[in-house]
Amino acid sequence: MYKYPHISCGYIGEHADNSTVTSAYFFEIINDFSLLDNLNHFPQRIPKTGYFLELTKLEGHRYHEKLHALVKKIKSNLIQALQNIADHPRRAINYLRLMLRYSLFKDILLIEIPKSIAPELLLEIKFIQEIAKLEIKLSFDDHDLNLDGLIAIANEHLNCSILPREVSISVMNRIIVFACRHQAQIDDEILKKLLDVHVQEVNECDSTHFNATILKSIAYRGIAMMPHLGVAKQSEYLFQAEQYARHAEGKNKIEHLIKIDNLYTCLQTMAKWQMSVKNFAKAEEYLRELCKLDPTDSVGHSELGLFLHRLEHFTEAATCFDHAARLGPPAVGMNIYFRAKCLERIGLHHEAASLLHEASTIDEEALSPLLDLFLFYKNSDNAKAQTIAHKIMSSSVFLDQLAEDELQDLQNTLNGQFKKIVYEQQPTS
Repeated sequence: MYKYPHISCGYIGEHADNSTVTSAYFFEIINDFSLLDNLNHFPQRIPKTGYFLELTKLEGHRYHEKLHALVKKIKSNLIQALQNIADHPRRAINYLRLMLRYSLFKDILLIEIPKSIAPELLLEIKFIQEIAKLEIKLSFDDHDLNLDGLIAIANEHLNCSILPREVSISVMNRIIVFACRHQAQIDDEILKKLLDVHVQEVNECDSTHFNATILKSIAYRGIAMMPHLGVAKQSEYLFQAEQYARHAEGKNKIEHLIKIDNLYTCLQTMAKWQMSVKNFAKAEEYLRELCKLDPTDSVGHSELGLFLHRLEHFTEAATCFDHAARLGPPAVGMNIYFRAKCLERIGLHHEAASLLHEASTIDEEALSPLLDLFLFYKNSDNAKAQTIAHKIMSSSVFLDQLAEDELQDLQNTLNGQFKKIVYEQQPTS
């Protein structure tokens, strides 16, 4: 019925064999919303808005309608949960966290917060809204992030100590991750002050319970991102993160899925760390474990492919990208494109060109496949090269990405007959 049931079905509450961990998790939640009354952890990846656009485009109209109906139900349930937040505080908070995982960022910002609400709940809602603001920017590849809102929440908590420890740890962790991963602007002294408080809170967190074990694993992974700590200390924190991830013991299906999700994310981090310190053998070991841990999740296979491509193991990398593309979103077009680049490097140029066509069809806003196709045809089929050049030059999205030498090459191929289109900014309604 669906092209990628192991991904798609769980998000709309339908069962599928061999589901990804994330899909299996949401299948459980959608079929029993009462679980939201007491949940402490969600899958850690927050999809960009483009993820669900890609998924619905690939799965078709029927899937789009079912997803739309579910989203409408989630929004309606949130309104009721907010009205009863005094009686069931975690329910409302968890509906908001669920909405983050469905990329409903703008809806989170538009919620009507009850006038009579406990200060700690208000602060936690503000925290989720700040995350939504930052995820909107990241969805459009805007990495000019402003962390003032998150820092204000952290300072308010430090002044009054009103947030539960697990929420406080989550706030501090998010600030560190955004600051380090996306180079968001934040004063070094403020960041170090928050880090000191954060480390103390994490160390004091009781790790005998499952939720605390997962939280410590996540937190130590974030702390290790701080470059001023030095390689030795960063490695020490990452070792602790991995140990907590591996030794967490879930008591039910939801906790078991959360354990796998956290270990999966931890293995990704460990692989990247080992690459950064040039321990490529260990990095490969982590990536291969990643693929075995959640075999129907395309991300692991894609990351293994990128690693092998970097080492110029193009034949095996091509296989990884092919597997990732067949497994589905995210980034199906990107995986097809990199498979094409691998085939090109091993001399299969016509097969590579066919894949470049496929990648440009799946991801219509991707410039790289079109530019590579243009270069492929430039010396062998001038008519096709001109067609591709015209397509690129007719798009304001593509024009904005072209380097001067690329632009000149395209214009030369069109014999100077193509006049560059000037696009004016249209007023927004």
